[in-house]
Amino acid sequence: MKRTWLGLVGIIGAVCSTVGCDGRPVGVGTGGGGSGSGGASSVGHSGDGGGTVIASSSGLVLFGGDTGVGLLNDTWVWNGSSWSQELPPHAPAARWGASAAGLDGRIVLFGGSEGSAGPYVNDDWEWNGTSWVEQHPALSPPLRMNGSIATLGGKIVLFGGATTDLSAGSTVRGDTWVRDGATWTEQQVTGPSRRGGAAMATLGNRTVLFGGDDGTGAALGDTWLWDGQSWTEAHPSSSPPARYWAAAASVGGMVILFGGFDGRGNSLDDTWTWDGINWTQQHPAKSPSARAFSGMATLDDRAVLFGGEGQGAALLGDTWSWDGATWTQVSASGPMRRQNPSLAGP
Repeated sequence: MKRTWLGLVGIIGAVCSTVGCDGRPVGVGTGGGGSGSGGASSVGHSGDGGGTVIASSSGLVLFGGDTGVGLLNDTWVWNGSSWSQELPPHAPAARWGASAAGLDGRIVLFGGSEGSAGPYVNDDWEWNGTSWVEQHPALSPPLRMNGSIATLGGKIVLFGGATTDLSAGSTVRGDTWVRDGATWTEQQVTGPSRRGGAAMATLGNRTVLFGGDDGTGAALGDTWLWDGQSWTEAHPSSSPPARYWAAAASVGGMVILFGGFDGRGNSLDDTWTWDGINWTQQHPAKSPSARAFSGMATLDDRAVLFGGEGQGAALLGDTWSWDGATWTQVSASGPMRRQNPSLAGP
């Protein structure tokens, strides 16, 4: 079954009848909305996982996500061997589909959706290791969720994403923004077509973007490179099949791409690596189960994959690591299972 952006929101939005139209179940921390005055959730179950995965000096930081019956705003840290929950005095409102990346020792969290069926937002937060602090840049990208984001050359690049603003005639965006310090600037460049759910990670002096959903449920299979100034389409001799909502990270001089949905909405379990020129499919002896909406980020020369949505829309909570050649499942207690993370490397 094909999944479109509006169709996905409609399906998940049906939980409003049981958990309220803000999409937050009873007992789950709701955060402080735009003011950041609320607390974090204290919910956590053994073997569960997912959310927005980002990297900081203390480890990988996980924030929020969708549980299938509502949204979360809890914060967790992965130190390479175990998860621990943080209880910051301030946190963004519960959300899913936020974009996150590291910048100058800080973590930037942007946008997402604060309810199962919206609203989409464009607020800007930073994690300083102990708390979330809302930022107020003079200019910000328009509201969106599932924007593709990465760090290159000390700057954050944000591309595309889903939107409820249909003034441009599409449910997905095709704009490119750069955050340098505390300032967002839209780049007046041509590049990839409009899309959401594209995988993106940085390798050397280029950021690579692959695939995505064109807004109609059609999966894309093109590869684009951002050098800090412009986009260039790559034409590798081999490529992964078209997909959206795959996970990507940089490790061992490669970008690793895992899973996602194909154009029919089937979840995938294949592993691919990008060496800067070509994609190569890997065939490890053991792999995570098929999934999309996972979080993946790099810590200590390993890519860590967490949670997501598996076959039959089942939510997953397992933790895996990729060392450049082999997947290893990590047994650890941690956050409750959830889906739809945003991902960035250190």
